[in-house]
Amino acid sequence: MNVKLIRINTGEDVIANLIEDDVHKVTFKNAIVAFPTDVGKIGFGPWSPLLNEDEQLTISKTHVIYIADPRQDIVDQYEQMYGSKLVTPNKNLII
Repeated sequence: MNVKLIRINTGEDVIANLIEDDVHKVTFKNAIVAFPTDVGKIGFGPWSPLLNEDEQLTISKTHVIYIADPRQDIVDQYEQMYGSKLVTPNKNLII
């Protein structure tokens, strides 16, 4: 999975699995958008809520301001939602 932050010229921060990035277009799937909820907190929702979940989107590069790597905690949350990454607790448990 190639999780990227895609800043769209409308001001949206989109987190998605980047499929293709070339000179003219960007293709991705499972896009979510970040939005502020409370002071210092971020929520996520579907970028296009009416779109089929497995559908790939292709947009013109003219609509993209930048593509970057998101913070690792964001990548981890995204992979929990859309990937098969096994999540293990980070504390030692006494059984």
